[in-house]
Amino acid sequence: MCLRRAAGGALVRGVRCLDCNRQEPTTGEERRYENRRRRRVGRVLIEAMACGVPVIGSRSGEIPHVIGQAGLTFTEGDVQELRARLSQLMDAPALRADLARRGRERVLAHYTQARIAAETHEVYRQLLNRTE
Repeated sequence: MCLRRAAGGALVRGVRCLDCNRQEPTTGEERRYENRRRRRVGRVLIEAMACGVPVIGSRSGEIPHVIGQAGLTFTEGDVQELRARLSQLMDAPALRADLARRGRERVLAHYTQARIAAETHEVYRQLLNRTE
């Protein structure tokens, strides 16, 4: 059976077949969803880092830029790589502590409300100076 088919034989659109490695065409709505999904920023990662939780995120959208050197990344959809990153964190308490510390520092340096407000203000200031 082709693994593109869900239970009951319904075709799952936009999914690469694990048996024959063919990509099912997607509808316009599915493409729009995929585009939104790839543009994600990773606010949950910022919140986790603020709480001192070591993070793992996929290398898609802005997620790698949010994480920087304060967490681990994996190729989106690569379950084996995700498993390796999870094992890496579980097996290394010092790494967990280091990433938790770096994550908190990164949030305080880049993602506080005051920092975001200051950067937004600066963008508007530069725009206003260009039009004068």
